[in-house]
Amino acid sequence: MTTKCFVVEVTRQVTVELDTSRFTKELMEEFNAVITDFGTDEDAYEAHARHIAWFAANVSEVSPDDFAEGYGVLKDAGITVKVHSEPDVEIVGGGGSA
Repeated sequence: MTTKCFVVEVTRQVTVELDTSRFTKELMEEFNAVITDFGTDEDAYEAHARHIAWFAANVSEVSPDDFAEGYGVLKDAGITVKVHSEPDVEIVGGGGSA
């Protein structure tokens, strides 16, 4: 059997907006208890934004009515997500035998 091996870089831009009147310390504490602990300080907002963006980047469309595990319905949790572009896919290495 002959195989080919490639290293592929995939990038996509996503904006995540967190309405702090609804995306509260209590919401973060509930998320931390069941998913993973990002804390509840100012740095936690960035950790949550990265986490939400990672999931959004892996789907074709995000709706305010979508459910996100650990957060609930996005609009109810004060989360707005905008996926800006199609994925940019580039071969960065490989093509030879695995």
